[in-house]
Amino acid sequence: MFAQSALGSMYKYGVGVDQDYSMSVKWYRKAAEQGYTDAQYEMGLSHVLGLGSLLDFEEAYFWLLLASASGNVDAVELRNEISNVLSMTQMERIRNRAKRWMEEH
Repeated sequence: MFAQSALGSMYKYGVGVDQDYSMSVKWYRKAAEQGYTDAQYEMGLSHVLGLGSLLDFEEAYFWLLLASASGNVDAVELRNEISNVLSMTQMERIRNRAKRWMEEH
């Protein structure tokens, strides 16, 4: 997981490889899906900024919820910021999705 996330960072910043946000998200996603908190935060951030992924506040909120549950302070702050653009219904649906994800992993 750490290595996958590190590779995501390499692509994000162009360290040792050509900068490629799509490849960055690909590697962050692999680590995030395995529960790596830093990669979950990076997935949330990528969806907030639309770098290497679609601009998608719902998907961002999902990944930031997961990272927040593991104590990532940056994820908590960003999650709180984007909650202002989501409806209560959207946030509840995403919370339920995150809960199911955590139960399965």
